[in-house]
Amino acid sequence: MHPTRRLSFYFMSILLMMGLAACNLPVKSPTPIVFSTVDLTQTAIFNPTAPLPMTATAGVQATATIPVITATAEPSETALPPTPTPPPPTATAVPPTATSVPTNTAVPPTATIPAARTGPKVVAPFLTTAPVIDGSWNDLPSSTETAANYVVYRNPKYSGSAKAGMSFRIGWNNKYLFIAVKVGDPLYHQGETGENLYLGDSLEVLLDTDVSDDYYSTSLTSDDYHLGISPGFGTIGKNTEAYLWNPVGMAGSRTAVKIAATNPSAGLYRIEVAIPWSLFGITPSDGMHLGFVLSYSDNESESENQQSLMISNDKNRVYTDPTTWGDLFLTD
Repeated sequence: MHPTRRLSFYFMSILLMMGLAACNLPVKSPTPIVFSTVDLTQTAIFNPTAPLPMTATAGVQATATIPVITATAEPSETALPPTPTPPPPTATAVPPTATSVPTNTAVPPTATIPAARTGPKVVAPFLTTAPVIDGSWNDLPSSTETAANYVVYRNPKYSGSAKAGMSFRIGWNNKYLFIAVKVGDPLYHQGETGENLYLGDSLEVLLDTDVSDDYYSTSLTSDDYHLGISPGFGTIGKNTEAYLWNPVGMAGSRTAVKIAATNPSAGLYRIEVAIPWSLFGITPSDGMHLGFVLSYSDNESESENQQSLMISNDKNRVYTDPTTWGDLFLTD
């Protein structure tokens, strides 16, 4: 626009505005004159101190600093904890099947139990009439007298040559095992009782009540019995006693055992014993097979309680090893 025309335009505008203001004369306070900013671009020329307005001129960008949000500000999928993976099952978690059992394992053959051991065989007949326990063996069968003179133990302290000699008879009924013994011994010495009675002159009975189940067992079990018989403390026939050593849990004196002992002549005495089957926990029967040893402990010392010698019907007798014992068969 030409400068002259531009000035005329502004002059006329001023007059018009004054005229309009005159219409408000009743108002005491004059109204400030406001110039219309018809074209801010134009007025900016006359007001160089005013900041230039931002225009949408192409190619011009705002210089304001805007914070930049990077992609790492947002959580990614990897920020979630990974789902735990269960461990694979082990071989032991799978129950074994029938096919897992080895089929080539050899089954041990059933052991065949021999009819008898290799030791001495003793046969006990059934007695229809129970013998009287009085120290005599006249009421036991005389045809079965058995010698028992094998020396199976010698005390290192004893160097003498003297030894006792023994023979016995045996029988049974439904209540008792009967044993009658004849002993030749010039010196009788029994000064002990209870578990120590073996240190004096005395009998010992070994009985295995279950031969078939422990035929090959070389150690004592609960069915193996070790019983001692004292013919008298100090004097033959006075204060007789029976004592059980094995089984260990049953050890102690056994008053149910009947004992009688006599001394018919010098250097000779007899012992008769009735042992209840209940002591061994068995019921006897015809044909029953038992392990058996009968022995005699001999004290040859006049001044000391000791086991000088032991003689037996079983030369291989070891009291702790039932496989060394002989056999006892009950017959009807």
